[in-house]
Amino acid sequence: PYEPWSHWLTGTQGMAPFDGYDPLEFAIQEAHSRGMELHAWFNPYRAHYNFGSYPNSSTHVINQHPDWVLTAISSTRTLKILDPGLPQVRDYVARVIADVVRRYDIDGVHMDDYFYPYPEYNFTNQDGATFASHSRGFTDVKEWRRDNVNLLIRQIYDSVQVIKPYVEFGMSPFGIWRPDPYVPGIFGLDAYNTIYCDALAWIRGRYIDYITPQLYWPFGGGTDYGRLQPWWADSASAYGRHLY
Repeated sequence: PYEPWSHWLTGTQGMAPFDGYDPLEFAIQEAHSRGMELHAWFNPYRAHYNFGSYPNSSTHVINQHPDWVLTAISSTRTLKILDPGLPQVRDYVARVIADVVRRYDIDGVHMDDYFYPYPEYNFTNQDGATFASHSRGFTDVKEWRRDNVNLLIRQIYDSVQVIKPYVEFGMSPFGIWRPDPYVPGIFGLDAYNTIYCDALAWIRGRYIDYITPQLYWPFGGGTDYGRLQPWWADSASAYGRHLY
């Protein structure tokens, strides 16, 4: 009732698959029949990403709530995200996820690493008006942005716990929380200050059940798997969270 059917399924956004086919229900049945869990994967803020040109349904959030949308542009693509600083956006995202938890026999809720846009999208002050009107007492916009993300994740965790407490909530953040000196010998994108992803806050606050950092790197070098994986494992273990 909240999000239109994807255009990837029928070629038209908002058009349901034929004969009542439900891809998520099918995937759950097939996974469970093989003794596997199914964790539903969400991108919490992405509203539109121009992989191709196709019309958005009238029920799409961009058309329903254009005032919730921020635009960030790279050299080749335009990214539209739901404004993380708006409380109505947090409520909306949490409501969509809660609806899936209620209606489907999923084993987990999982979220991707797309929070605030990555550097190539030149995200600067597009949320300036939101910061001015919804600062919650913050004076540092970076601290405020991190708190926006943290508030959403806590809200989702609380919702899942109320509806089906056995459903796990996990996150897949970018593989570097903060580079050297925070993780010695590691050099790369600082997710904490660039996309405002404070994964340690979620672990310490215990409002995720597990973490699966995106460690798509080899041993050695500035993104050494041999340094990063033990660091994440120690961080999760210290607060009783699982690492996968």
